[in-house]
Amino acid sequence: MALKPSINEAIIEGILYEKIVRNFDDGAIAGELVIEVPVKIDGEEFFSHIPVSFYVKEKTKEGKSNSAYKGVKTIVDSAKALSETDGEPSKADRIRLRTGQLSENMFISQDDRLVSFTRIRGNFFDRVKETDCQPKAQFKVKMIVKSIDPEVEKENGEEFETGRIIVTGNVVQYNGEIDELKFVVQNKKHIDTVLKGWSVDDTVTASGIIKFVTEEITKNGDDEDTFGEALPSTVTRKVREFVITGGSPGPVEGYDEEDVTEARRARKLKIAALGKEKAEKEPAKPAKGKGKPDW
Repeated sequence: MALKPSINEAIIEGILYEKIVRNFDDGAIAGELVIEVPVKIDGEEFFSHIPVSFYVKEKTKEGKSNSAYKGVKTIVDSAKALSETDGEPSKADRIRLRTGQLSENMFISQDDRLVSFTRIRGNFFDRVKETDCQPKAQFKVKMIVKSIDPEVEKENGEEFETGRIIVTGNVVQYNGEIDELKFVVQNKKHIDTVLKGWSVDDTVTASGIIKFVTEEITKNGDDEDTFGEALPSTVTRKVREFVITGGSPGPVEGYDEEDVTEARRARKLKIAALGKEKAEKEPAKPAKGKGKPDW
């Protein structure tokens, strides 16, 4: 029996920061609406710039007008983004995402690695008056715990634990398939609750803050081939995190174990198909020792 989707919500409201739009020959439009939201996590304040992916057609499968298309088209054509107002917030429009969802986007890289990351999808947006806007960048999910691991980073060739933990969970989508999404837990009390109350294969609920920022990291120079004081270097990186700030203290009503196993198997087959598709698109490599140089 196919798994039934459950809680999977992205609740976002803030300033329209940027519009990225692609028009198709059949009249469909796709792209991203980037929403700027001021957020606060454990006392740290920052602006989260969250891209929401959309794809809408003018007509439904039944040939009727698509209300989602009308809403997106109105924002694309007439709403003002912050990037279009010389950075003046009072001139930019506020928008609200309705029925947004988290989903997994994955592909096979050029060096044959699986690349997987979480993106936010939604086709229903409302324009909001500045006086009515209540900025938020939140998520709520019900997931099957796949793994709970300490977060590890590498610096100067050495690995170290950051003190945070990474929860990898399987979220059931509308078609019964599962996506594998990663979440961060950084508050010490929340880490303690998760480690004590959650286990692999438990079904749990989680909620939290969406953190999409650009950070500048300064590293000390460590070039052994130079003399004198080493100069620090600055590296810019994009951080896309779903930070858990709440949820169920323990397991909730879950799914049939055999159905979960089958859904996970289907995901593996999907990944294998992506690898096969990539291999078929690549030109055949000449066998070693064959062929003549063209000089």
